[in-house]
Amino acid sequence: MTIIGSNLGGATSVRFGSRPARSFTVLSADELTAVSPPGRAGTVAITVTTAAGSTSSPTFEYTSPLLPRPTLTHVSESHHTTFRFTLNEPAKIKLVFTRHEPGRRSGGRCVAEIGANRTRPKCTRNLSAGTLMRSEPAGSDKLIIGKRLRAHTSYTVTITATDTAGSRSRTARLSFR
Repeated sequence: MTIIGSNLGGATSVRFGSRPARSFTVLSADELTAVSPPGRAGTVAITVTTAAGSTSSPTFEYTSPLLPRPTLTHVSESHHTTFRFTLNEPAKIKLVFTRHEPGRRSGGRCVAEIGANRTRPKCTRNLSAGTLMRSEPAGSDKLIIGKRLRAHTSYTVTITATDTAGSRSRTARLSFR
């Protein structure tokens, strides 16, 4: 959007409500352009800060909820240790691994099978198998995990991306053996 006013030449920040603009460019002492961050439907004040102070007189209206940013697409797994995905912008990627192992019901919980509970009803134990976080550039990428996973065990990995403004992608979930 374009903001027209006076004394904008030394602008140091532009905010849409509480969130910083994705970017802004000072065109002259009387004009600047700014790219709004993602936001929910509604009106927010625009605050322009210069060395002389801040003003919040103009407003900006988000007309509909935006999809979460960043966008994580083309998510796949191969060879149990290679994960491929595409990001629309740079983001921090978080992979959370869960290992699924057989167990037996005991005391209202699913526990490891031992001789004493071998006749109890079967269940599946969901155990944490680790978390990996990395910053990734926009575009297609792949992560290769150097650790060998347990043979004949099923796993689930959930993958999310978070941008520098704190917006999260939808979660991608993969199951593999």
